[in-house]
Amino acid sequence: MPRDPGGAPGGDDGTHREPAAARLPGQRQGVARVPRRRGARLRPLADAEPQEVVVGGLPFREVVSVTQIAGGVASNVVPDRVVCGLNFRYAGHRTPAAAEERLRELVGSAGELTVLSNAASAPVAVDNPLLRRLRAAGDLAVEPKQAWTPVAEFAARGLDAVNLGPGDPQFAHRRDERVGVQAMSDTLSVLRRFLSG
Repeated sequence: MPRDPGGAPGGDDGTHREPAAARLPGQRQGVARVPRRRGARLRPLADAEPQEVVVGGLPFREVVSVTQIAGGVASNVVPDRVVCGLNFRYAGHRTPAAAEERLRELVGSAGELTVLSNAASAPVAVDNPLLRRLRAAGDLAVEPKQAWTPVAEFAARGLDAVNLGPGDPQFAHRRDERVGVQAMSDTLSVLRRFLSG
């Protein structure tokens, strides 16, 4: 249940959390040979556009991000191999196996894919009576959560769960990450009304 600014309950994206490594081969050569460059190929991943998918009435964005890049042998040589860490956020309409297949399609013949982890997404739990009560306690709207959270672990055990917190996702994982005092106070008030309800 994201309590992002203006937000509230919803489902989770699944993810390959620091999940996959794509080894993209090419041909090593000096940078002076620009017209004949056949270095490691990143184009298939760079061209992958985010896809909007509606699950449980909520719009999720499936996106592949390159999170790490390693390669190269010298500052004047186009590398013959690059290893990219990939993170694929996929919506709840895909099983983990289908998500892996989609990632393999995106990497295609450009390289070799090794999946390091794969966590299923959580379903949208809007029909749970406790969720309805929580929403009423804070006049909260249902919104998707563009992240993988432990909600998916509860879902894997057959338990509905949601995210609720004061954090602003635009600051997540940044050096200036922060949470507003008013947002914390508002979230605490919602939880008190829910628990005393």
